[in-house]
Amino acid sequence: MQPLQPLPRATKVYVGADAAARLAEFGLRPDLFVRVCEEAIAHAAQITSHHPRGSFGTQLYEWAIFALRNELALDDWVVERPDSLETTVHPRRLIAIAYSRGSVETGQSMETPATISEKGRATATTVAVNQLSFATAGFGDDLDDGTMATYWLLLWVDEATLEFRCELSLPSGMSSDHRVTRWIERIIIPTADANGGSRVLGHDMGDPDADPDAVVVEVERRVS
Repeated sequence: MQPLQPLPRATKVYVGADAAARLAEFGLRPDLFVRVCEEAIAHAAQITSHHPRGSFGTQLYEWAIFALRNELALDDWVVERPDSLETTVHPRRLIAIAYSRGSVETGQSMETPATISEKGRATATTVAVNQLSFATAGFGDDLDDGTMATYWLLLWVDEATLEFRCELSLPSGMSSDHRVTRWIERIIIPTADANGGSRVLGHDMGDPDADPDAVVVEVERRVS
């Protein structure tokens, strides 16, 4: 399936309480995604200069998908791999979730993020289905043929400081270099405060007395 023309509508961006409410429609919570991202980053942080180039990103990819599936298996989400695209699917097939590293704009409500790597045929297919789903059924609704919208968990990480931001977003278009650059919907995960912002691995967002500017890193990098 080839992507349709980019949708003319403006991207719907959810932050704060609106983001939490939108996630709740799918039985999801913001803290679930924070845990998933932190687990992935904790493993990627063990990469040293002796590892092959790209190992940090590979570890993020593998552990983010693993952690997400571990969390959602408790609620009967299932694993599907359409055209080799790794997804985790809602038990009532409301949505599927895939994963990608995002650009520095990820998690910033006033910016427009992109995937940092090229995507292939499977992603192009999900983009086309997303466009069709939005045009004919509305956000998060099933199509008559059983297909569903595929959201992407976007994760941006500063490899030096382990600062990160993330969002759950619904792609609607790709650039000429095959990156996802346009979005129907973006749900900003509050990783640092109610409206988003950056978070550093190990900082307790649940402590009301914690210094929001404090940097607490519980995982140390291995020495190469």
